[in-house]
Amino acid sequence: MNLMSIFKNREPEFERMVFRDTNENIRVEISYNAGTEIGKGNPKKTDVFVRGINAYKNETIIWEHNLGNINMPTGAWHGLSLIIFNDKDVVLGCSNSIYCLNLSNGEIIWKKEFESSLITEISKSGDNEYIYVYFSMFDFSSDFGYGNIAKLSFQGDLLWNIEKPDNKSLYSNPIHCLEGSLVATTSDSHLCFIDEKTGKIEKKVFCKT
Repeated sequence: MNLMSIFKNREPEFERMVFRDTNENIRVEISYNAGTEIGKGNPKKTDVFVRGINAYKNETIIWEHNLGNINMPTGAWHGLSLIIFNDKDVVLGCSNSIYCLNLSNGEIIWKKEFESSLITEISKSGDNEYIYVYFSMFDFSSDFGYGNIAKLSFQGDLLWNIEKPDNKSLYSNPIHCLEGSLVATTSDSHLCFIDEKTGKIEKKVFCKT
């Protein structure tokens, strides 16, 4: 018996990954089966679930969705992000899609898919009006000058794709606010100040220490 063929065909090791966020009354959890090591791959069935749980009454499940067998990236640390956007809605990123759900009953309000990029983190603006999406993977051959951060309206409309810092680098971290300005760091150690309305770079500063 060929031992190499046994190991090659064996289902990769996995564990159930759970991400959660909580407001005053409801805890939201999203979970899936994830590969535990780089290069191991993920199980054939990831069965992504999102559920709302009463955080203060016996941990009862209020609502639940099975989003299906979604193709997730290799490893247990990519592909899911979750925020409770306000007192009424929850926004989650799953592989290359973003969902907005009603917080109280789990109804899917809208869904937006991105063609190829993997969503690593979603965040919200300080005024709860906009959603920022950070992609950890990006196809240089088809980016058309766009970078790996996008801004959406609360209704799910794409407002801008961020301007790329140059042709050979992308943003290495999600966008954040610094002294009232939107900033993002690049893979070649620059800090870019971003125009909030257009996604264009206003200023670029070398910041390697």
